[in-house]
Amino acid sequence: MPYVVMVDDNLHYMDEDERYQDGEFEDPDIATGHCRRIVDEYLASALKPGMTAAEPWESYMAFGEDPFIVSKGVPPVSFSAWGYAKDRCAALCRQAHDVLIVDPDPANAHLGCGGGVDRVALDPSQQLPIAVGERSKRPGP
Repeated sequence: MPYVVMVDDNLHYMDEDERYQDGEFEDPDIATGHCRRIVDEYLASALKPGMTAAEPWESYMAFGEDPFIVSKGVPPVSFSAWGYAKDRCAALCRQAHDVLIVDPDPANAHLGCGGGVDRVALDPSQQLPIAVGERSKRPGP
């Protein structure tokens, strides 16, 4: 099969003795989905209520599995487990929120997870009529 999923261990970064094969696939989309599933499983185990998006991301970089795809005789598949994990941490944390704190100071912008609060920095032209630190339902798209 032309697409082989290999997995490195972030805990043993650059140690090829810790690398293992985790499947061979005919379809690059299925191989990519398999890699995403590996990352998602780690993030599901690492994500706790009240975490910022940075916390599960830092945990993933230190301890998570880093799958990648080796292509044999076919064009390479572009997949970055670290990039995917970082995007998923932000998305998972946004999904866990139901409130928004508006803060005009960009230095205070961060994401929070699981029952926490988003603090979002806004450009002055986008500020809503909400006091800094006041809770509000998240605005729709």
